Amino acid sequence: GNVDTLHAGENHFSKFLGASHNAPIQLMTVCGIKPLIVTLCSNKMLRVMNYMSWECELVKDFQNTDEITSIDIHSSGSLILVAWRDRVKQFSITMDDLDEVGEISMRQCRHVRFANGGHCFACISGVAIYLFDTYTANLIRVFNGHVGAIKTFSFTQDNNIQSGGVDGAIY
Repeated sequence: GNVDTLHAGENHFSKFLGASHNAPIQLMTVCGIKPLIVTLCSNKMLRVMNYMSWECELVKDFQNTDEITSIDIHSSGSLILVAWRDRVKQFSITMDDLDEVGEISMRQCRHVRFANGGHCFACISGVAIYLFDTYTANLIRVFNGHVGAIKTFSFTQDNNIQSGGVDGAIY
């Protein structure tokens, strides 16, 4: 394989997209099909950037909202999930803005993620994972089993859900 080795004093990193951020990046997600990265800075500015053309395609200001806890981009690059402590909103990416297409009330939502292929998405709230249909926002299933709060989760290649709790349990 290819491995670059660094010698003392060398820097092999270069700045991506220049000075497009003016605050620390707190959340980031990468699209599976299109060359898009979505970032959210501590100043609540969300950016959709193309990492092939090195251009910022969209900036959305969420400064007048509560703290955003999680973001994810659909594998097609056409939808974005944004989670707050009390709700999850789904946005459609247009030429110059994000258009809200749905909202789900979700208390204590800490993490959201689209499934591989994007047909559904999941939200963590406390000790449960809620699975929703992407296109209808209908609740498909609630996964319970953790005793302590769920820390993280992911979809496997075949779209099973794996989760890890603060108590060390993995399902």
